[in-house]
Amino acid sequence: MFKFALASMKYHKHATFIYIVFLTMSSCLFLLIDSLRESVPVLIKQTQDLIDASGYQEEKQAVFQQLHTNSQRLLLYYDQLRSWLLVAFSIIFFFLLLFYQRKKVQEFTVWYQSGSSFWNWVSLNLSECLIPLLIVTIVFSFLFLFYQHAIGKFILMIHLEFINHVNGTSPNVHLSETHTVNQLFIRFPTTNDALIASIQLTSKEWLSIFFTTLWKTIRTLFLTISLIGLTTLTSYSYWRYRHWNNSSH
Repeated sequence: MFKFALASMKYHKHATFIYIVFLTMSSCLFLLIDSLRESVPVLIKQTQDLIDASGYQEEKQAVFQQLHTNSQRLLLYYDQLRSWLLVAFSIIFFFLLLFYQRKKVQEFTVWYQSGSSFWNWVSLNLSECLIPLLIVTIVFSFLFLFYQHAIGKFILMIHLEFINHVNGTSPNVHLSETHTVNQLFIRFPTTNDALIASIQLTSKEWLSIFFTTLWKTIRTLFLTISLIGLTTLTSYSYWRYRHWNNSSH
């Protein structure tokens, strides 16, 4: 089945190219959002360690609580982005798959005339959807291995933009010497360079974040593609099969 799927993908190279581009762009967006979400607890922990190391004690728990509140707001925002992205991916994938099946009407007829089974056809087309996902997984695995620091800096800069957007403040941590909790200002560094300089994650920490992210993203895409693909292929192929049977009698 794997060999037949590769041959079909090669034959329909234009449709395969469009699908791979769509899948790659979607994977990039999922990986970005998941990386942002997975790295938030690590960044908060680093910020708390910096506060502890500075020897600041006055109303420290209030500072930590505000950091926690801001981080939860940020995580909620990332979750909402991911949900919208998943909905958009599902809709576009459904229509791409449907369009692709409509272009394979003649192949479908030849397939059944040759005596091949209904479920073999479904498995063949589902394999054509999942093989590119395997390729994307391998490519991103190597990218994470060889460009982890560059990707890490990019993730930090994107964090900076979203923190500005969500919290409405410049992302800088400033602890005022005051007895009033409401006068504490919790922010992150005001520039990208300051942010990157203050967050020192090791290669092991970045790899842990990236591969946890990769597993989460690929699992989501695999389940979504499998569910929508199996449902759509089964329904459409069955309808086409009934239509072909009625036409042949």
